[in-house]
Amino acid sequence: MKVSVLIIAHNESEHIASCIESLLKQTCKPDEIVVVNHNSTDATGEIARRHPVTVLDHQGPRGSVYARIHGLESVSSDAILCIDGDAVAASDWVEVMTNLLEQEGMAMVGSWIRMRGTWYAALGSLWWHFTCPSRGYKATDYLWGASFGIPRSQREFAIRALEKGRELSERLSLAYNPDDYWLALYLHERGKLEVTNKTWVLAHAKETTNWQSFIRGVTAAGIRMKMQRFIRENGLPKIA
Repeated sequence: MKVSVLIIAHNESEHIASCIESLLKQTCKPDEIVVVNHNSTDATGEIARRHPVTVLDHQGPRGSVYARIHGLESVSSDAILCIDGDAVAASDWVEVMTNLLEQEGMAMVGSWIRMRGTWYAALGSLWWHFTCPSRGYKATDYLWGASFGIPRSQREFAIRALEKGRELSERLSLAYNPDDYWLALYLHERGKLEVTNKTWVLAHAKETTNWQSFIRGVTAAGIRMKMQRFIRENGLPKIA
């Protein structure tokens, strides 16, 4: 199975080298590593190019969804794994994730995400370790952009789902676009979903205080409740 890893990075000069190096030390080496360097104003691209990776400089509308779409359009491996530029992958991350994707009918997989930065985020991720192992619709709550994978058979649909999710976020006037959650909801209709705690990535919280982390959690919960209410009333809009 040929494996591509997409790193979505925006102003990650502090972390991008560690992210790449963790992928180069995997028990199962990826066939290619692609860094989508979107709208960075720091040295993210320069640092990434010091490593044996492909760097795609993407200048355009702000938002991770545009970078994910650009990255997915650029790869066609049997397994496509996504990680954020501020994350470090466990040494068996690629191996465990690709083994899950090899299961028949699998549409999307994810892993435990350990958090660093605030006590609130760290404690939340510890709780995540015990609750995240899940399948089917329940897994949509744990499929985050910092660690997920899809098979090549779902790539074109995933691109359309990300585009549709962006449109819906604007329509619902959401505080931000939860593109990973929209993607999981749409792929749930296409096949199996699974999240495991047998491997992990270590990510850095963007917030600098526990209060900020708490507010972000409350905001995220509010967004999901609004999305779920919309879907209950209207169904998940079809993708052309």
